[in-house]
Amino acid sequence: MNFDKVRHGPEHPSILLERDANFCHHEAEENTLIPMSLVAELLLDIGGKCKGKAPLAKKIMEFINCGRATAYRAIEAAEDRTIRLSGDYYSTMVKI
Repeated sequence: MNFDKVRHGPEHPSILLERDANFCHHEAEENTLIPMSLVAELLLDIGGKCKGKAPLAKKIMEFINCGRATAYRAIEAAEDRTIRLSGDYYSTMVKI
């Protein structure tokens, strides 16, 4: 959200909003919109490896309902990292 037309007051910085399942908006930081752990989980869902970033970006866009640029930024933020995923029945390390 950009505050473009503010009269007689100080300028406010732009904020990033995310919408939850109930259509309520909450302020979010850009790098927390798609956590690295979610990128790792979605990479595992498509087999753990993919050629290029396009298949993973497509999976992220379908799952999160975000734009292409946001999906690629999430992949680039998680790239060259090893992420530990833990669940009730598993614990694994994922190299992105």
